[in-house]
Order: sequence, then C-alpha cells, then structure tokens
Amino acid sequence: MTHSIRGLLSAKGEFGWSVFLLIVLPALPLVVEFLINSYSLEPATVFLTATMYTVSHVFTSNKFWILLSGSFCAALLLFCFGQVTADNADYLRGSGEGFSAGDLTLYNSFTGFMYYISFAIMAFFGYQHTRQRWILHMVELEPFFIFNRANSD
Repeated sequence: MTHSIRGLLSAKGEFGWSVFLLIVLPALPLVVEFLINSYSLEPATVFLTATMYTVSHVFTSNKFWILLSGSFCAALLLFCFGQVTADNADYLRGSGEGFSAGDLTLYNSFTGFMYYISFAIMAFFGYQHTRQRWILHMVELEPFFIFNRANSD
C-alpha cells in the first residue's frame, strides 16, 4: 500500500508551508522593528511578541507538559511586559521623553535578564512546534492545507 499525503502539496511542501506560516511569519514583526529602529528592539515589543508566540504554540500542542511550561513562561513574560510598560510610563511622566530603543539599563536585572531569555523561550517553543509539525506532516502525512474536505459520496 502506498502512503501519499491527502493535501495539495507533497509532504515536504506541506511541512515547509506550515513551518513558514506558523513559526517564521509570526516572528517577522521583530525583524521589521529591528531593521526600522536602527538594529535595536524595544523591550516591551520583545516581551509581548514572545508571549504571543509562546501562547500560540502552546495551545496547538498535544502535550500537557508543553501546555504547563508554556503557560508559566507566558505568565512570566507578561509580568516583564507589564513591568517594562509601567516603568516606561513613569519615565515618560517624569522627563517627557521615552526610553531609547533597546535601553535595558533603566530596568532591574531580572527584566534585563528576561529580555534575553525571551529569545530562548521563543526558540524552544518554535523548535517544539517544528517537531510537532514534522511528525504531523512528514510521518503521519496529515495535510496542512485542507480545503473542501467534505466527503461527496
């Protein structure tokens, strides 16, 4: 019996498109901001993007430990986002100017540490999601693009 994927593309095509659309494309706003802001990123943007990226991968996973660890990481990243946003608002009220992009010297050491860890969190959950997509599309041959799958019998 021949195994063939039931989607529009080959198994590699389905896997490639799923990785691009679900893993690479959501991280594109960070790349755009990095290029627009003279090769620096605002900490609030990094924390918010990392949170949304993690949550989107956590809720599509079929493993309970990923749900728990991802929820914890998302809560931690949201805490850092709130702290950075509140610190920035206090700074704006005091001097009339905001932080320069990527300036972490005004934050406490935990938030500065989490700024760099947020990239590792995104990489970890992106890797886990890629593994899940590999199994789904390359091993189980589940299509990514499912259009008009209604049985016409």
